[in-house]
This record gives sequence, structure tokens and C-alpha cells, in this order.
Amino acid sequence: YQRRVHGQVIFPELGEAAAQQLAVSFQYLNGKDATVMISNKGNRYRVQGSTLEGLWLFTSELIYRLRQHFNNPDHLEVDGEGNRINFDVFYDEEDLPLEQYYRVIDEHFQARLDLEAANSQLAKIGNQFVAVQKLLLTKLKVKRPTPIDHLTTVFEQTYRQVNTCADRVERVQQHLELAQNHLTCATQLMLLLIKYQFQMERNVFDVFRHHLSPIVNDNSRQGWEETTDAALSHLLRTCLARVARETQMQPQPIQMPESTAKFKLHIGLVLDRMAKGGSDLLLLDTAPPAVTGQQQAE
Repeated sequence: YQRRVHGQVIFPELGEAAAQQLAVSFQYLNGKDATVMISNKGNRYRVQGSTLEGLWLFTSELIYRLRQHFNNPDHLEVDGEGNRINFDVFYDEEDLPLEQYYRVIDEHFQARLDLEAANSQLAKIGNQFVAVQKLLLTKLKVKRPTPIDHLTTVFEQTYRQVNTCADRVERVQQHLELAQNHLTCATQLMLLLIKYQFQMERNVFDVFRHHLSPIVNDNSRQGWEETTDAALSHLLRTCLARVARETQMQPQPIQMPESTAKFKLHIGLVLDRMAKGGSDLLLLDTAPPAVTGQQQAE
């Protein structure tokens, strides 16, 4: 980094309110917040907030604005020998926020399970409603219909149950969409932190981004967890394999898992092997490209 800059320089649209400030806070429309803190002793910047997913936007924007500022000819700096000091970004924390990221994954996976259960219940009640309708029609078609008061009561109760289940499916679907957005933002943040922790070159980062995709696209057949797990497992069988036996392992069918335990284990393994062997190992992958979440959804 070069010398630090104050909040008003990074976010000039805030005007005098950010002048000489070493901390600038923002609040989203949903009430969540994010704060950019500037070190008083050195050229270090800290972004913190009430949620992990809420950090991505302002972390990304902070890096972009700092690059714009220091790459401006008016703000170029040189060392004692007259050489230009380049602007670089580093993530110098020892550990990535994996536990918080795993919680976002679990939130999304649970929303998928809830939607599956809600759709199953709606289908069950719908079949019951159709059966009651058929029975009523059968009763009404005979020349001397018998009293159908009890069937009318069952019909009305089942109809109310169908509406209740349909409303629940709609609520759960909205919650899933929110969880998808959270997971997209959290994955974007993790990719950013991984990029600067491992100091990835652009081509290496592009390879990794295609395997840990921030595009969350779920459907009734496949979702983000299983397609992304398949992509990461592909890395563990090819360029990140430790022993020959791992390269001979056959890909597993892509289907919705019972839990996210194995998927989270694979995320940790990929990061651990990149840390020990270097992220450039990703460029050694000569096998057919893994299916990403977006490609699988299509």
C-alpha cells in the first residue's frame, strides 16, 4: 500500500461528513450495516459489518476506489530511488472466515430443503383435493343423489388446506431467493479474499472462480451445492490430487445431498492444498473442464 487516504477521498459523494474520518459506515435498506475502517498508524483498511454477505459490496468498492485513486497520475508515489510504488492489495489475516461462510451455505441449503418439503406437502394435499372433487362429481351424476353434506365439508376443508400450502410454498420460495442472494454475495467476498490471500494471477483466479461459482441457480433437479461440489471434487481428482489413487476415483452422480458436511470438507481441502502447493497448480488441470453451477443449470 501507499499512504492512507481519508474517507472523503475514497467516498467523495459523502462530502464534508467524511472529511478526515477514519471510519465510514453504511446501512442497507434491510437494516444491515457495513463499516470501512482506516488504520491510524499505517496503510491498512478493515471492513466489518453485521453480516458476512454484507461485506462484499463495500470491500469490492473500496479496492476499486483505492486503485482509481493511486493509479491517478496526480497521486503516484515514488521510493527513495525514484522508482514508482505500485498499488497492491493483500489480505493478511491468517484464516479465512470459513465458519461464517459455511453458515451462509447451510442457510441456503436449509431453504432448499424447506421448499422441497413445502412442494411435497402441496402435492399431497392437491391429490387429496382432486380425489374429493371426483367423489363429489360421482355422487352428483347419479339419478337419485344421496346427501353430500359431509363431502361438502371435506371439500371446503381441503380447499383451505390447498390455499394454506400454496401460501407456504410462496413464502419459502421468497426465503430461498433471499438465501440465494446472501450466498452469491458471500461467495463473491470469499473469492475476493482468496484471490488476495494467495496473490492469484488473473488466469489462475478465473480458473478457480469457475469452480467455486458465485452464480447460484437452483432448480428442481440440481442446486448450487451439488454442482459446485462436483466442480471442486474435479480439482481434487486432477491438479490438486495428492496421490495416484485420487486421480482414479470416479465422479459421483450429481444429486441433492443429505447434508453439506462433505461439500464443506471439500472446500477446506481445496484451500488447504492450494495453500501448501501453490494456487498455480490450478493451471495444471488438463482434464475436461468441470461443470460449473451456471453451466449445469443450463
